[in-house]
Amino acid sequence: MTNWMLYSKNVILSEANRSGATICVAKNLLRHNKVLRYVRILVPISFLFTSAPQLPAQPIGIQLTNSNIGLLQVDSANWKEAWIELSGASPDEKVTKDDLRVTSGNRVAEILSVDSVAWRFRSRLAVSFVLDNSGSMFHAFDSLTRMCDSIIDSLPTGAIGQAVVFDDRYRNATHLYTARSSTFIAQREFTDSMSALRGFWHFFDTIRTQFTPLYDAIATAVTNIDNRRIKGDTAHNDILIVVTDGQDNASRASIEELEELLASAHLRLFAINFRVEDEGRLPWLAHHAGGAYFLANDLDELRTTLRKIVLSFTRQYHVRYRFPTLGPSSGANKAKKFE
Repeated sequence: MTNWMLYSKNVILSEANRSGATICVAKNLLRHNKVLRYVRILVPISFLFTSAPQLPAQPIGIQLTNSNIGLLQVDSANWKEAWIELSGASPDEKVTKDDLRVTSGNRVAEILSVDSVAWRFRSRLAVSFVLDNSGSMFHAFDSLTRMCDSIIDSLPTGAIGQAVVFDDRYRNATHLYTARSSTFIAQREFTDSMSALRGFWHFFDTIRTQFTPLYDAIATAVTNIDNRRIKGDTAHNDILIVVTDGQDNASRASIEELEELLASAHLRLFAINFRVEDEGRLPWLAHHAGGAYFLANDLDELRTTLRKIVLSFTRQYHVRYRFPTLGPSSGANKAKKFE
């Protein structure tokens, strides 16, 4: 059973008024309060309460009773609700109230609801595609792009997307070099125009490269996500879908550099290896990015896997709960009432 301890946002803000060091924590929390994804409010109790002993420590514990999934992080919480991110489960597995336990000392909260963030905030989705169009994909790539058409057609108004593929020539200034002189990275940066994305990848339906710069392509997609956030767009939930049928043999970026990028990217990576057993690096990347890895032996399995990913897109959940309070007496025999 996994257990994370966190502290009420109200407690942190109260303490922030007393300490210059914790004011930074409070400002960071307020700045991302609407996003609820990038702020981890796990802080040492000694740091919070040494200057204000009159404020009692009131830790909230969030536990998972389902051993098949793990609590990846707690993004934000107060005494009524929390935003959590899970890992270790398949994308189509449902999380229910029975899978969670929320406590504060001896008090156990009544869990009111557990909702997928993707379901409640679907218009905030940002979907990135990294699509392998190397020579070994043959005619499978144009089938893949038609599947991607279905994905973006299902996205709600307000969703945005980007796409990254390979190219056999340097066509414009947005193209990037790889370790192979004959292979380049082509990209369509974030747009809310689904027709623009569709036109981009269908342009490459008949273009195949000799090499596979997979790591460079993934790094390009992650860098575009970072650049979008730097420009002020931090409200979207980022999903990265990678489909490939081979190992990297043309990238400038190393697996270690890619891991470092993904470690701070705050996204979910869903990787699909099509028709070829991977040597372990792609599953490893997906696991470290809190996502999932799949093998698809044919186009039917590829289509089914993409549908599963689309159904969930994320393992972030919004949990609502309420704690019982005691009456005037704290005796064990007194009736409890909920706040």
